[in-house]
Amino acid sequence: MTLHSSINLINPQTGQRFPSAPDTSVVLSSSQAGWRQNLTLEVQRLQPMELPEHYIEGHRLIINLGGAVRFGWRIGGRTHEAILPHGGFCLQSDGETNAPFWQDELTVAAIALTPDFITTILEDRTPTAIDTFAERRCIVDSEKSTLDDYRKSHCVLRPTRGCGGSSS
Repeated sequence: MTLHSSINLINPQTGQRFPSAPDTSVVLSSSQAGWRQNLTLEVQRLQPMELPEHYIEGHRLIINLGGAVRFGWRIGGRTHEAILPHGGFCLQSDGETNAPFWQDELTVAAIALTPDFITTILEDRTPTAIDTFAERRCIVDSEKSTLDDYRKSHCVLRPTRGCGGSSS
């Protein structure tokens, strides 16, 4: 069964919506479970690609479920590149522009929240749409990084089962 992405992007020139991932890339979708309002969750396995410039529809969080990926984006005619590590994330508000690209297979949990859902949750504390979340790209969970750094420093000296090595 081919799954279709229920997370849309918007072409800034035409206003036309288009799916955030090719049909063959959607592995799991909350639409399968009958979720139809406010929150969409998809696991997408994306081949290397470059998406055209678009507006974000709904607030968006993507979390890298796979290995580290070379990830880039264009804003205001400038290209930015970074490494999106396993567990790293990108966060964007409804209406922000985006033109991402990646050079390796990218497996993500893609979460889209409607602006109305955020308004309901935050009640009278809701900021203007585009300012809801400060844009973040290729962010690493600092607690996870600290644990990974700890494991790396200790595994080099004393490999154990918990560090991915074998104990003898």
